[in-house]
Amino acid sequence: MMAYLFVHFREKIKSDGDQVYFGLSKDGFNWEPANEGRPILWSHQGDQGVRDHTIVRTKSGKFYILSTDLSLANCFHSKYKSDWENIAIHGSK
Repeated sequence: MMAYLFVHFREKIKSDGDQVYFGLSKDGFNWEPANEGRPILWSHQGDQGVRDHTIVRTKSGKFYILSTDLSLANCFHSKYKSDWENIAIHGSK
């Protein structure tokens, strides 16, 4: 059986929005949240977010998720002073 995996984050006010969520589909049109809609992976590094991620597969078959650590819920109003230019200059590298 073939299935589709949708990997995403939810931009929310709460810090759980900037984490990794999975959606599953058998047809690519109708999606069900995995893990009862809770994050699959949670970051505790840097700004403690997982945004703008991509999944890569190595020749050995291992999968890795690469992402920025930006968390708007944790840092937008404090560390970055509600300014997108501050994020662009001082945010996750």
